[in-house]
Amino acid sequence: MPAKRSRRIKVLTFGLFFYLIIALSWWTLLLIVKNNDAKLAKIELLKIVSVAQNQNLSDAQLEQLPAIKQVEEDYTKQKYMIIGEAAVFIILLLVGIYQINKSFNREVEAANQQRNFLLSITHELKSPLASIKLILQTFIKRELPEAKVKDFSKDALTETIRLENLVNDLLISARLEQAFQPNFEEIPINLLIEHGLNTLQTKHPNAHINYSGPDEDLMISTDKEGIYAILKNLVENGIKYNNNTHPTIDVCLKKEENITLSIKDDGIGISDNDKTKVFNKFYRVGNEDTRKTKGTGLGLYIVKEFVTALNAHVEIQNNEKQGTEFVISFK
Repeated sequence: MPAKRSRRIKVLTFGLFFYLIIALSWWTLLLIVKNNDAKLAKIELLKIVSVAQNQNLSDAQLEQLPAIKQVEEDYTKQKYMIIGEAAVFIILLLVGIYQINKSFNREVEAANQQRNFLLSITHELKSPLASIKLILQTFIKRELPEAKVKDFSKDALTETIRLENLVNDLLISARLEQAFQPNFEEIPINLLIEHGLNTLQTKHPNAHINYSGPDEDLMISTDKEGIYAILKNLVENGIKYNNNTHPTIDVCLKKEENITLSIKDDGIGISDNDKTKVFNKFYRVGNEDTRKTKGTGLGLYIVKEFVTALNAHVEIQNNEKQGTEFVISFK
């Protein structure tokens, strides 16, 4: 939904609601005034009738007449009834405004996420496919030296792996949406993490991935696939969103009250405003039209879903020097 149109709809909707609130308040005030006028008129009539029947009654005695007291009581009840009904209506109207605003913002956010996803997925699919196509066309049309063939083959393999990772992320996110059931088993989580980090270090030789953990095995009932997916996405996010040629990732596993896994990077960091959104599906920091970093906005969504499935908790903190720290606590 275009920004100008959405703002216009929002302004018109809220304008209508506030007009209803003002109109209701005005009519409530008028009803209270009319109610008071009717009460005074009826009391005055009762006083006239009472004086006609007994001319010796004083004003103080007239005020104490049961009929007049009953009239005052009845009209006071009516006044509070008018105020109460108006208050309930206004409260319901305000709740309605809040819910509509919440739903409207959710729809706008979903539309933006869909737009971001379409833009990013289009680029993520077209770019490697175009590269692979160009390499294959070059192989067909030209006789290349062996060194060039190796270089181009490596480039084609890199782009193929990029496509494979994209498809895997899409498949994993689809599985997580369809009531994913983790396969819990007792495993030494420290050995699993060390193995995963060795794989990631081989995949990203320019990164400095440091690990610190206990000497003894930490046994935990968890899912191997989930742990590796969490580790892979957080480490690769720290490498991807980093301006350093040789990014540093510090991974620390420790046991205090609970087993905690922290992953620190020295990248660009996450703003406080984005910390509440980065786990949303397809959400990516910045503008999709101008962003240079590759990705689909699925990595941290997958992390959050796996963390939830493993009965754990994830928290985002600022790294002391620069970057971001993700802390995962296992129950």
